[in-house]
Amino acid sequence: MPLLRPTSPVALVGYPYGFFDQANHLPIWKTGAVASEPNTDFGGRPVMLVDVSAFPGMSGSPVYAVTNGAYEVEPGVVTTGRTRSFIGIFSGMRTLRETKLVETVQVAPQLVVKLEQSLELGYVWKERLIREVVLAFDAAKYQAEVIGVR
Repeated sequence: MPLLRPTSPVALVGYPYGFFDQANHLPIWKTGAVASEPNTDFGGRPVMLVDVSAFPGMSGSPVYAVTNGAYEVEPGVVTTGRTRSFIGIFSGMRTLRETKLVETVQVAPQLVVKLEQSLELGYVWKERLIREVVLAFDAAKYQAEVIGVR
């Protein structure tokens, strides 16, 4: 697996706004880069940020570290090749929300507008979190308590 650093290339595989290759039934690959320190839990949670232009329909997409050429496998050790290494699951985008009086945006007194802008920063649940969830899953308990099968 390539050594991950801020700006390392990543790819998300999903269905932005439900869009995909209908003739071949294939998803869309969106590319971006690691945007936070990958070895540090962002905000104290097992997530990292990626800088990517993603849209609704991408949540739940697998995220891969991608290389094509030379890449570091550990500090100071470089190799070459093409890799796609699973690093987590995309969970959603960070947005900036503001509330403004419409008169500050256009002439229409006493109306309020809520503005939302994407920071083009998305949260990725780290691979280790996904592994922990999968290993902790109790199928018998799920069947008994959720599905109602004993």
